[in-house]
Amino acid sequence: MKYEDYARRVLLEDPWREFGLPRSGRVLDVGSGSGWGIAALRDLGLDAIGLDPQARHPGGVRGDASRMPFRTSSFDGVVCLRTLHHIPPDREALREFGRVLRRGGFLFLTVGNALSYTFVLFRSRFTRETVSPCDPYYRPYHRRELSRLLAQAGFEITGLRACHYLPRRMARGDGSPLLDLLASADRALGTRPPTNGIGPVLMACGRRQGK
Repeated sequence: MKYEDYARRVLLEDPWREFGLPRSGRVLDVGSGSGWGIAALRDLGLDAIGLDPQARHPGGVRGDASRMPFRTSSFDGVVCLRTLHHIPPDREALREFGRVLRRGGFLFLTVGNALSYTFVLFRSRFTRETVSPCDPYYRPYHRRELSRLLAQAGFEITGLRACHYLPRRMARGDGSPLLDLLASADRALGTRPPTNGIGPVLMACGRRQGK
């Protein structure tokens, strides 16, 4: 399995089915990066566009997640994968997610887990490195903290679990049996003791409440 296929499966495709997310509608990918998430969402049948400070890919719009250049209630869903923990005004970003969503629209996001074993490993083995070399700001979350922030932003949480996503620099390259094993076992690892609290990523799904 190629690393890109592994990341796509673990961070998006498998949880999409697990959480019963829709296969139609207009969806915004916040922090779209290289555009892989847009491609994956479109393959699932969604009308997807991306938002990124650089947006150097087809289907991307340049913008700030805490002040998004979109009309209120203009999306059926917002996806934010491994991006919120790089945004210092995270509460403002979450409020913006709710603003651009239609009532009942869904939010699917992943953030760094403060109790992650890989986070501890990075800090112990790579003391001179940041978790993300291109962005020194990185704020991992505790499960209760993430739940509280989502509730304060007007979301009803419909799913929350750990994800045992393996960062690229810790993988053993394309074709590693470890990637296949982790992809197949991720849901079980993220929901059952004793591994359900220490995955590198927290994965949450919610619905926008209110008017």
